[in-house]
Amino acid sequence: MPAAFGQTLQTLMKQNGWSPADLAKRTGLSTATITRYLRGGKPSADSLLRLSRTLGIDPWTLYGAPSARLAALAEEWSDDDRPRWSYSKLADYLRCPAFYYFRHVAALEVPSDPDAVIGSAAHAGIEQVLRARAGMDAEDPQAAVIGRVQEEAPYLAPDDEGNLPDPEALARESWQIVQVYQDQIATTFEPVAVEQRMEATIAGVRVTCVLDVIDSEGRIRDTKTSKRKPTQTDLDENLQATMYDIAFTQNYGQPPKGMVFDYLLRRKSGIEAMSFPVRERTDADRNRLTRIVEEVVQAAESGRFYPNPLNKYGCGRCPFRDACYEEFGGGLPAKEQAIA
Repeated sequence: MPAAFGQTLQTLMKQNGWSPADLAKRTGLSTATITRYLRGGKPSADSLLRLSRTLGIDPWTLYGAPSARLAALAEEWSDDDRPRWSYSKLADYLRCPAFYYFRHVAALEVPSDPDAVIGSAAHAGIEQVLRARAGMDAEDPQAAVIGRVQEEAPYLAPDDEGNLPDPEALARESWQIVQVYQDQIATTFEPVAVEQRMEATIAGVRVTCVLDVIDSEGRIRDTKTSKRKPTQTDLDENLQATMYDIAFTQNYGQPPKGMVFDYLLRRKSGIEAMSFPVRERTDADRNRLTRIVEEVVQAAESGRFYPNPLNKYGCGRCPFRDACYEEFGGGLPAKEQAIA
């Protein structure tokens, strides 16, 4: 991000005679977030547009340079429109409102988690496998895997002992996942749509869904990389399956013929492939998701952010732990945890 952003923000605040607290009050952001931007922090599209409207300046002039990522996000919110939501944003808020805040509002940059890099790289390779099977233009799957790992390599987080992960090892494991998928899962169905983007409206909120694949039988299939097998409750109560069911129905006029989660389980003995059909979604499921979306979006738009140390991941390995301690007084900073 250009250093000019923080400098421009500081200049405009001086012109208006505003302190960080003044600007925070006018934008709905926190004082800590404004201070972070003044020190060089990167704004999310949401924050950038709030700032630009409050300061009366074009967002790209304020930001100081073109940004494909911010441009893509900013296109989803005009002056008279609310930002789009997605399953991942919903899940982040339900996991921990503070985690959502740091990731989507303050848009703090954090190191890349090795497990997440493996999952992302495997998905990149699997997408090319599916595109080729569907008769679409496709890249070499292994090249896609290596390329994705190389993109993330400069941002990899060190382990607990301070050692950086080996990008080549991550690429090898990611490619193993792709090969298992190609041999054991991709051969069991015929893909007709890959990375299918859909828009839906839930509780008056625009939601973006990207379906990994739709097969020739009209089923949605979603690929997961994980170290543990999902429980039946995980599958029965899965909100992503319900959201995709709603999006599919709104776009095609009828519900999907089913949904399958294709899991690539990362065992010590190697990669294990397992497919789990999801039960048919009911009106009760859809009404439940609608209520959740309505309440979560209302809470987020009202600025209700707070730590949730009882979430299933806990605070210990949260990438925003230090920022959370500073912002909310929640959790111990990494150094204090180590001493404790």
